[in-house]
Amino acid sequence: RTPGPGVSWLYDIVRGCIEFTSADQILKFLELATKDESIHIVKAKNRFANPTLTGYRDLNLHIQIDIGDDFKHICEIQVHHMAIRRLDKELDAHKSYEYFRKYFAGATGSLKDRLDDLVFISGGKALDDALLNELLDNKDEDEDRLKRLASLFKTQLCEYHWALRVYGKLLEIYKKNLGEDHSS
Repeated sequence: RTPGPGVSWLYDIVRGCIEFTSADQILKFLELATKDESIHIVKAKNRFANPTLTGYRDLNLHIQIDIGDDFKHICEIQVHHMAIRRLDKELDAHKSYEYFRKYFAGATGSLKDRLDDLVFISGGKALDDALLNELLDNKDEDEDRLKRLASLFKTQLCEYHWALRVYGKLLEIYKKNLGEDHSS
């Protein structure tokens, strides 16, 4: 992009949604959109091929339209498969996405670690003091995992007393590894 007026940096103020009943219809739409010279696709996210963490699937297009006076605007078109969108609404999957969005933000390098943490936490067991005791008594002392779990307990689950216990365990590890004078 080239610098311009502030409004030229706004995206998806105009947003639309199109639902199709088959993958063939979606492909036909894409074929027509890419052949239309008045439509310039600036960006595309194919979440049919790469679904979100909650399994959500759609195709998100940012298209550029000319609105006159040599001024262009970016609009968003969300392309949905009707059956997938209906299931998403029935399961209220967006609520799960919003809940874990912050926890997984910027986690591309450690995504597997974070998912492993969630599996570790649940493991088919109740999330209670007994499970936390088991975690804290573990001799593995994986500092990164403990930090992620403390953050999860604090910011996502609002289990502050558990987060405090995990942070306490981290402090013990730091004291052991660095000595009393370096425990901050």
